[in-house]
Amino acid sequence: MLRKLMKKLLLTRSLLLVALFFSGSTLLAQTQVCGTVNLELYDSYGDGWNGNEIDVKFTGGDSTYTLSSGSFISIPLSVNYLDTAQFAWQAGGSYTSECTYKITDASGTVLYSSPTGNNMTAGSTQYTAYCATAPVPQVCGTVTLELYDSYGDGWNGNDMDVVTSSCTTTYGMSSGSFISYTLTIAYQDTAHFIWQAGGSYASECTYIVKDAYGTTLYSSPNGGLMTAGATQYSAQCNSLASCIAPTNLSVTTGAYDAAVSWDAGASAYAYHLVEYDTAGFTPGTGDTMWVYSDTAYITGLDPATSYDFFVTTLCSATDSSAATASLGQFTQCAALATPWSENFDNAATGSANNPSLPQCWDFYTTGVGTYYYPYIYNRNYSFYAN
Repeated sequence: MLRKLMKKLLLTRSLLLVALFFSGSTLLAQTQVCGTVNLELYDSYGDGWNGNEIDVKFTGGDSTYTLSSGSFISIPLSVNYLDTAQFAWQAGGSYTSECTYKITDASGTVLYSSPTGNNMTAGSTQYTAYCATAPVPQVCGTVTLELYDSYGDGWNGNDMDVVTSSCTTTYGMSSGSFISYTLTIAYQDTAHFIWQAGGSYASECTYIVKDAYGTTLYSSPNGGLMTAGATQYSAQCNSLASCIAPTNLSVTTGAYDAAVSWDAGASAYAYHLVEYDTAGFTPGTGDTMWVYSDTAYITGLDPATSYDFFVTTLCSATDSSAATASLGQFTQCAALATPWSENFDNAATGSANNPSLPQCWDFYTTGVGTYYYPYIYNRNYSFYAN
């Protein structure tokens, strides 16, 4: 008799738990969702919720919602990174059996559909939405990938991939301590930066991703601390600018001048702001010129000097594009006026591939044996010229 009674109690408790689960009165319903969710309130009779309410408890505070009249209302909410939203029926009015609600994501997919109000417990949470995924930064247009080697002998066979929707491109550094690549993130595209390793001395290798203005978006740890094949950083462009940035920026330099051209995002015959100065300058502090075309000719530059160039399209008095950049462009070597003195104090000894040579200087060799002769000034050869 006792065993039969205990079995009956266990069965009753199990049925109660099932009933609680389907009534939505527990915390069992939860979904990871980041960004916009819609709280949709319904009334089957069409006269509003008659004083009934629902609370949405965010990490930063609570908000109360109701349907004052009619049969439906949709309320957009935002679940941000590391935020939690708890949806709790509060009742408080009459005709609760007419009241239900749904939670949908930004694409309209139903995440949760409640029972009627008379089957929900007032004050309890029926559904929880949370966001535990870090947001992908929004970056459109030009980004710069900078590779560094702390020892100065290149990446020793290590490399990294940049994966977009259109292709996978592999980048490395064959020698030296630094190299810079200019990339473009197009509208509705995402770029994933992935360390691949594959060589030796990984702990010497790091990389930095910067936007068109030189602001650092991401700075990696050394390769010894990164997992090969894993994405360290992603950037996406999901906003279509009303004023399109120039593309295919090209810079051709002389010793004292530079010709800059681009494909205009808007009309070629629109105003464009060209800003330039020595490499590494802060945008907004450089020399500027306005042009009403898709080309610019700049004079007064110094020879054998690295410059950064930025071009921005002006579509109206209140609307301008993002800047497109061409960084680290060297002007050509100029003729030296004699007498001229160069002691090479800052140039280490080495070979003709030595990247520490002064700009425009080179080793001279007969090509026979291993004999090297003094440095020579090569006006037609710029060691770092792009």
